[in-house]
Amino acid sequence: MSAAELNELLADGLMTIPEAVEFSGLSRSSLYVAMDRGEVPSVRRMGRRLIPRRGMVKFLAAGLIGSQEQSSREGGPAAVGV
Repeated sequence: MSAAELNELLADGLMTIPEAVEFSGLSRSSLYVAMDRGEVPSVRRMGRRLIPRRGMVKFLAAGLIGSQEQSSREGGPAAVGV
């Protein structure tokens, strides 16, 4: 990953593990498994593990049901309405 890509990943700030658990709805242990597998990026600073907010959003968005089917039918990324 380039320096620009890393900076972009950190642009929205970092979350603590409890914040990431609350934000994602995942259990603490599931979150650690995802981090250990490299599915959720994290950094270690001063004995703490922190997760880039943007990395968590990308991880959760990748699991959206129907997003890949819609993307492949339309030939591009799926639009997600809020």
